[in-house]
Amino acid sequence: MHQATHRVDKRTGEHYCTVLPPCALPSPAQLNSTTAFERFRAIQNLSSGNHGLALLIHIPTSDQSLPDAYPDALISEAGLLGKHLTDKPELQLLHVYGDAGQFSSQQLQQLFTVLRQHLQLPTNNFAWFSIEIQPDTSSWAALGMLRDAGFNRITLHSNASCFQATESLYEAARTLQYNTITMALALPDNSAASDIHTQRLQSIIGLQPDRILLQGAGTAPAHLCESLLYAGYVQASSHCFVLPDDELLENSCHSCVENCRTRHFSVLGLGAGASSQLTGLYYRNDDNLTTYIQALVNKQLPPARGYREIA
Repeated sequence: MHQATHRVDKRTGEHYCTVLPPCALPSPAQLNSTTAFERFRAIQNLSSGNHGLALLIHIPTSDQSLPDAYPDALISEAGLLGKHLTDKPELQLLHVYGDAGQFSSQQLQQLFTVLRQHLQLPTNNFAWFSIEIQPDTSSWAALGMLRDAGFNRITLHSNASCFQATESLYEAARTLQYNTITMALALPDNSAASDIHTQRLQSIIGLQPDRILLQGAGTAPAHLCESLLYAGYVQASSHCFVLPDDELLENSCHSCVENCRTRHFSVLGLGAGASSQLTGLYYRNDDNLTTYIQALVNKQLPPARGYREIA
């Protein structure tokens, strides 16, 4: 059974519960430039027999004015790295975070075509393939296409001005039989939830999603936590609330970091600002979109900083 941990993405500050092991990097002052050769060599050394492979794909959110060239750059990065994977390992975990609605159907299909060239993508419904969705940029058709592509877990962001769009996509996700539906509510950084946030949370609870995330706040407001507990949810981590039969509760989130280490997961991050953990090499891509895109236009990996773990 998959084990989950609560992670905070250091670039966006977003919270989410996921089975992906943490890619914990030291402070920026401790990082060194990581060459393309080091990254290629680390990927070549992956053993499909001893490592579970997780793929973390970063798509910037819509408020970052995503350049038109970004999807092609990400597809190019997947191709460059994929050529160095040996034995076509099985992809066990996949998480797409950010705003997938900024990719067209054709671009998503191109990305999956590249992934299938270099990885074995499970066809059963037990793999952990998750994606985050912004209701303002998605539709029933888009969710259907993602389901056909193999995604079986979905996170719906719930801060859209019109909650009806979120409700509609929730109905679509239920109809399409996604295994797990998570609804995320972004809160102010000062942890002071307004009446609007309180009312929105009640609307979310009314839908009874499998999981509810309170994102953004350093500490989730006590009255919102109490509302979730009163509604029957169980607190799985500081910001993640789940229904009592959720698989997250089968194992302790607190011990998951150590368990992930012993399971020898390797994490390959794609996209600007994405982090990777490959056989002792920890690194993060440059998060500057222009720099990231230009490097891949030139058929080179983007600049990255990280460190190698000493055995």
